Amino acid sequence: MSPRPHRKEPRGGAVPARWLIALGIGCVIVLVPDFVHEKYGRFAVEKLPGFLAAVGLVGGGILILAARLLGMLTRRAEDHYAPKSVDAEDYPSPGLERLEHDG
Repeated sequence: MSPRPHRKEPRGGAVPARWLIALGIGCVIVLVPDFVHEKYGRFAVEKLPGFLAAVGLVGGGILILAARLLGMLTRRAEDHYAPKSVDAEDYPSPGLERLEHDG
């Protein structure tokens, strides 16, 4: 069996164009029925095409901003537990010697 060809990963975590195209097509497929079928909302604004999609987009954005704010409020310094942590202790000097191995 021959090895599989190596797939080149995108640099910097970039999303490949085909995934963006697939996402766009999926969004259009989900949004098209919103323009076709008759809606029965309690308020006039609920009958607008794409209203619920816009509410979902705004709500998702608010959740992301809230999560970032909460992360900033609860973040601790990198050495927050350092004075009492085991990692802060010095390594014993007998364990620091260099050993020669037969190779």
